[in-house]
Amino acid sequence: MTDQTTRRNSLRLQGYDYRNPGYYFVTILAFQRQCLFGEVLEKKVHLNQLGEIVKHHWLSIPKKKLGFDIDAFVIMPNHLHGIVRIMNTVQKQIAEENMLAFAKANSLSVLIRTFKASVTKSARKEIDDYPPKIWHRSFNDRILRDSESLDAIRFYIKSNPWRWKKEKNIY
Repeated sequence: MTDQTTRRNSLRLQGYDYRNPGYYFVTILAFQRQCLFGEVLEKKVHLNQLGEIVKHHWLSIPKKKLGFDIDAFVIMPNHLHGIVRIMNTVQKQIAEENMLAFAKANSLSVLIRTFKASVTKSARKEIDDYPPKIWHRSFNDRILRDSESLDAIRFYIKSNPWRWKKEKNIY
């Protein structure tokens, strides 16, 4: 088999450098879209223990990863929507150090992979009957190129619990 036939199709925008400064809207799905993180009652999300672990690790991204910040987010029963901001400091440090390893370690994909792994590791330690698989293999993203799309996504994230009954099987 050639490399072409064994590779999975990437959901990333081909040719785009996901280390570029900017805002990125990400959706991370639970494995098989299971409702693992809590429930929505009366249009409000109520996180369970695993959902709280997810929240803790999402909020800790800026403390653990230089040059990354988080904006609006919501953890739904079977997915997480969030806005990740990659700041100029990442690009500046890459230019200053000119190190390929550092550059690769500071891409959006590596950030999400590290986040998922840290949640899984914590769940194994803290939850007796944690699910064997927590995450879908990849994530969806959208590059937010202007303030209008950023504001629209912030509203979408904020209002996500209100639409849960209608849209819960979409993600």
